[in-house]
Amino acid sequence: MRVFVSYATRDNPTAERICQYLSAAGIRCWLDNFEVTPEADWLKEAAAAVRESSHGLFLLSPAAIKSPSAMKEYRSMLALDKPTYVALIEPVERDELPYDLRTAQIYNLVEDFESEMEKLKAGLSEGEGAVATAAPSEARDITITLQANLTDLDTDKFIDLIARLVDAGITDIKVVNVSTG
Repeated sequence: MRVFVSYATRDNPTAERICQYLSAAGIRCWLDNFEVTPEADWLKEAAAAVRESSHGLFLLSPAAIKSPSAMKEYRSMLALDKPTYVALIEPVERDELPYDLRTAQIYNLVEDFESEMEKLKAGLSEGEGAVATAAPSEARDITITLQANLTDLDTDKFIDLIARLVDAGITDIKVVNVSTG
């Protein structure tokens, strides 16, 4: 078993602590700051590690949700049908969660680290408690066309809408300007 750990850079101390705990239980972790040398291409190394790992672990925090690379790694693990686990390492409001994380089983390491780590370790060993894998791409072949007056648009709200659509698995989005002038 080799677990790819996806996390936000600022959560590195917690990621190291979790990997030490799992390593002590005989579970190998892939953690970028131990595995990637300074001269290596980090993106290529991480992508290869996701493909080669048997399991994934996403460390959920506000920073991880805002990290494009952490979220990409999480979704890549799901797309590759890796048993993927989610561990909460810092409180996150439910409405801040991306759509696909709202129904995930989450190991809450914030409230009781030791007990939840034991549950996570057991889940990894027994193959239980993983996030359901992504639906096949042909089942999600959805195109959305948004018509908007781009001159009067609230840019932040529009970007938030696009992000929510992407979080829901919709990536074929067309925007049509219907300005009134």
